[in-house]
Amino acid sequence: RLEGSRAARPARVLRRVAERPRGRAHAVFGSAVARASAAMDCEEGVVILQERPAEDFEPNDEEVRSYAAWLGMDPDADAELLHLAREGLKAPLTGGWKPCQNARREIFYFNVETGERSWDHPADDAYRRLVRDRMRAKAAGAGSTPTP
Repeated sequence: RLEGSRAARPARVLRRVAERPRGRAHAVFGSAVARASAAMDCEEGVVILQERPAEDFEPNDEEVRSYAAWLGMDPDADAELLHLAREGLKAPLTGGWKPCQNARREIFYFNVETGERSWDHPADDAYRRLVRDRMRAKAAGAGSTPTP
């Protein structure tokens, strides 16, 4: 079962995956994925979706600002960091992760190598840490005064 809240997920979930499911795991990605995702097959209606390539997806300003806020930024005060939000929205799935949709049409992520599931894109934690580190560096730089 997936843990956590789905309500605050960024828009990427809805934009980075294909509009329609491409079939069950074994039909789309081959037998290795079918074996790894056998646990999902017990849940009726779960399908693995096809991720859109990053070059085919360009988030709009509203999506970038929304994701920036979700990452912990103030989109106005931290405008120089918005490129991180854009980059995060375009981050591809790696390491066996696939976008999936359940029978209630909710999008989640499934790792075909480990069986792990997540409501959040696997890159989100890395981008949250990156934003936090950059904001700390920005705050530390703003607190220092130049020496003549």
